[in-house]
Amino acid sequence: MNVNNLIQEVKNKLTTKQKVELFKQLYADISSKGIKGDTELAHINTFESRILRMLGGSGTINLETGLKQYFGGGGGGGGQPANTTNVQTIREAPGIEERKLGLMDISRSLAETPVNIPAYQVSPFSTLEQQGFTQSAITGVGQAPVAQGITALQGVGTQAAQGATAPGFQSYLNP
Repeated sequence: MNVNNLIQEVKNKLTTKQKVELFKQLYADISSKGIKGDTELAHINTFESRILRMLGGSGTINLETGLKQYFGGGGGGGGQPANTTNVQTIREAPGIEERKLGLMDISRSLAETPVNIPAYQVSPFSTLEQQGFTQSAITGVGQAPVAQGITALQGVGTQAAQGATAPGFQSYLNP
C-alpha cells in the first residue's frame, strides 16, 4: 500500500474532531522542524511572500519539510544564509516626504498652466538699412562688393563728419 492510499484510508475512518486533533499534532511536529526561529506554518499568497522577502525573509526551502521558510525577516529568528540579498528601505525624516510630494504637485500644476508670452516688439528697418538690403541684392555678396561698400561708407563717414549738424545728425538715428 502506498502513502497516498494509506492517508486516504485514515481520512475516511476519522471523525472531524479526530481529524482536528491529528492536524494539531501534525502541526506541532512539522512547525518544530523550522530553522533559525521559524515556528509557524501559514497559508500565504505571492504578494505576502514578496513582502516577507522584502522585509529580509529568506524565502528558501526547508530541507527537512520541503516547505518554504522565511527566517531572518526581523522576527527574532537567526541571520540570513550567505546566498540571499537583503533589501532595506530608508525613509526621509518626518514631514520631508510630504513636503516633496506637495512641491511635486505644485510643479505639475505650474507645468500644466499655459503661459502667454508677448510677441517681440522690434522697430522697423530704417531707410538706410532698406537701401543696404536692396544694394546687396543687386551687387551680391563677396569680397569685391564688401570692399566697395566699405569704401563708400568711408566716404559717407568723411562727409558726415564734415557736415555734422543737429538736423543732419537726426537722419542717421533709428526712430
